[in-house]
Amino acid sequence: MPATAMRRKIIAPALCLACALVAAALLLPAPAASGPVPVEHGSAAAFPLGGKLACVSYSGIDVLSESGELLYSAELPVDVPLCASGGETLLAVSEGAACLISSDGELRELRGEGGILCTAAAGRYSAVAREAELYSCAVTFYSDGEPLFRRYITSGECRAVALTVDGQACLLLDGGELLFLEADAEAARASLPGCRAVYAIDGGFCAETDGAAVFFSRSGEKLGEYGGHYSELRICGGEAYACSAYSIVRLTRSGEAASEARFDIPALRFGRGELPSAVFAGKTAVFGRDGGEIFSFETEYIPENVVTYKDSAAAVWQDAVEIHRK
Repeated sequence: MPATAMRRKIIAPALCLACALVAAALLLPAPAASGPVPVEHGSAAAFPLGGKLACVSYSGIDVLSESGELLYSAELPVDVPLCASGGETLLAVSEGAACLISSDGELRELRGEGGILCTAAAGRYSAVAREAELYSCAVTFYSDGEPLFRRYITSGECRAVALTVDGQACLLLDGGELLFLEADAEAARASLPGCRAVYAIDGGFCAETDGAAVFFSRSGEKLGEYGGHYSELRICGGEAYACSAYSIVRLTRSGEAASEARFDIPALRFGRGELPSAVFAGKTAVFGRDGGEIFSFETEYIPENVVTYKDSAAAVWQDAVEIHRK
């Protein structure tokens, strides 16, 4: 896409993120590289962006094409832990402003006031939790960047939001309280002491405590719990996977093991994205829902992160990315 066309798409509300993107040097596609592609601003985190890949750092955003070409680069301060991916969009936070960035560079401001506590994005929906006067916090929900409703919270700050592709939500509040929402109505509450994260999965939600994954229906009914040994929990393609050094176990909504991928050598780390993946000393492997290996690839250096999306896997380092296709 010509740089002038990209600039026209990015012109949006006059807040710091929009100004920074408009002023950035937007790069034309470069020839595809056979090895790692340098990213100008580094990669503290990477997210699918349509069929593309967005690499985000505290100093900017770089977007790569399906084949690994650097499409454009924007210099701006980004609060990386507050970023979220909706698959087709990236929710970015810069200097207290929240915006949605589409795969073609279009930007939409998520209007709201107050310091941002956490964010979420799924499909066309997004949510931003902010500090609020007279309340513990307020969570605003959006559809295609337009506000739908705001939920004021009096019982504790919101620590995380899990959001489904049709807009239902589960909020993790102080003290491990879970608040389940159906549109703007409260569906249920549950107390889960020690809860540190909550995720949307197919047909419901998964909450993680120290050593256990607890599953709930969309309406807040507890369905089951997985307490087997694992080191990390990953949500891939709407399902929960319990990852340990020698296996990846796919979990059902009742907390039972549905399938398992086993390894002869220990995994060094686990990827994120649409499919589960594991990084070993000699290769990176991507697995299917049945636990079988779909494809694998070797890299000269061990990836720091792996992101799977659209039949691809991106090996990510601090200053470079290498994309492999199935």
